[in-house]
Amino acid sequence: MFPDIDSGFFGRWIMVKGSVLITGANGFVGKNLAAALKKTRPVHCLVRDKSFTMRGCRSFFFDRVDDEEVERAVSSSEKIVHCAAMLHGPKEGMHLANVAFTERLVALARRHGAAQFIFISSENVLQGLSDTYTKTKRDAEEVVGKFTPHTVLRPTVIYGPGDTKYVSRLIGIVRRYPVVPVLGRGRNRFQFLYIGDLLRVVESAIDGPVFGTYLIAGPKSISYNDFMALLFDLLGKKKPVVRVPLFLLRPLTILLDRVSDSPTLTPTQIDNIKKDRDYDIGDTVSAFGYVPTPLREGLLLLLSGECV
Repeated sequence: MFPDIDSGFFGRWIMVKGSVLITGANGFVGKNLAAALKKTRPVHCLVRDKSFTMRGCRSFFFDRVDDEEVERAVSSSEKIVHCAAMLHGPKEGMHLANVAFTERLVALARRHGAAQFIFISSENVLQGLSDTYTKTKRDAEEVVGKFTPHTVLRPTVIYGPGDTKYVSRLIGIVRRYPVVPVLGRGRNRFQFLYIGDLLRVVESAIDGPVFGTYLIAGPKSISYNDFMALLFDLLGKKKPVVRVPLFLLRPLTILLDRVSDSPTLTPTQIDNIKKDRDYDIGDTVSAFGYVPTPLREGLLLLLSGECV
């Protein structure tokens, strides 16, 4: 069992050697990351959800950006991995969650002498998108860039056990419905990233350590049509496909984004579908020293519920 956090004189907290703070540890990436890192080091989790628990980790709960518990978590941790993000919602709320919260964390990390600040950003910042999520991620990157030393990771679409959006949602559609909708013509390309690869990259960034800004993606890009064909094959399904024009969907996604906390489809996703993703990850693989998981292998791991 890792040592608990000791409280010093006058309410100051002592940094636990080798500890890593994960923000948003109740999310898809954060939860997988906490489970992986706790095997080798003390892990602290900073979350809003007071029902969150993870055995072997120390949890800190907060309601507001300026809560004292945020400072307590940062001051007790040697390195920070900032995963928390708001994907959709009102502009003010997204700015508060994605930018103001990052500003607070970076200021506290600087004040308390954190050894490294790792930020999980998004490939969207490279695509010229103008939606609120992308803007706030871009602004947050600028904030993190002022901290020395920092590591910014820009993952592509992540899939794997525990994912409730994107790829897992598509799998659910293929399994449940007699007809499968395909958005647009299906010719656009994606470079899906297996969650296990991202975990290895973060661990390498911590242990290396590795600093700078990197795009993290799977080994090869694939068209949406070919991706759906692969899903059909792995699931043993043969179903008719209905193509849905994107211009018909955008008004619906705007409405869903306003009325739902977890919309099935968002305007950002519609914008993403229009963009081709085809990246050379040679520099990333060299910097972090890992072998990217082939898409078929990763999907089989997802379907089996395993994670590596």
